[in-house]
Amino acid sequence: PMTLTGQAAVTTEDGTEYSTDNPLTLTIDGVKRVSPLISVNWTLEGNTISDGLWKLSVSGSREALTVTGVNVRPSGSAAGLLDLAKPIVGGGAIVALGNRAFSNSPGLVEVRLPETLASIGDQAFIDTTSLTTVTPFLPASVTSIGVCAFYNCRIANALVLSNPGLTALPSDPNRPWGMFVGNPIPSVDLSGSRVTWIGDSVFSTILT
Repeated sequence: PMTLTGQAAVTTEDGTEYSTDNPLTLTIDGVKRVSPLISVNWTLEGNTISDGLWKLSVSGSREALTVTGVNVRPSGSAAGLLDLAKPIVGGGAIVALGNRAFSNSPGLVEVRLPETLASIGDQAFIDTTSLTTVTPFLPASVTSIGVCAFYNCRIANALVLSNPGLTALPSDPNRPWGMFVGNPIPSVDLSGSRVTWIGDSVFSTILT
């Protein structure tokens, strides 16, 4: 077994580099076989980014990427974490999550959002009932959240909106679905934001 601590990294015989920000014990028993499964930083190729576990569709330039959907999701416990805050090899930034980008994502438990994120699209995580943790919730960089973005998830974080550019939390006038409905959010702090309009049902039936 090999233990990686802090910012340590290891390269396997085929040249693949694995790294970790936390103490982790790896057992390497052959080329490309690492236990437990860990992911690497995001790599941009054409209209996709991949970390060895997830493969996501993207649009836009390297400096301003929008995640539009999931091409490949890992199986089993590896599907539990989606870390969008990891660096992109060669530079780049995720600035938006598109409409329904991660809707109804089975097994997704935790999402880590980048501090470069400005926009979360309509129904971005709708009906992902396994999702319990979003970090941070939400980044201070976010200026726009679409209707029903987190509807029918199970997020248990305190919601802190310290976003100087965020002015509205909209609702869908055609559906009685609120942005955060169904989540056991323990508290909501809007003190750091400039929200002047909250749509109907945005916070209704929060399961506290």
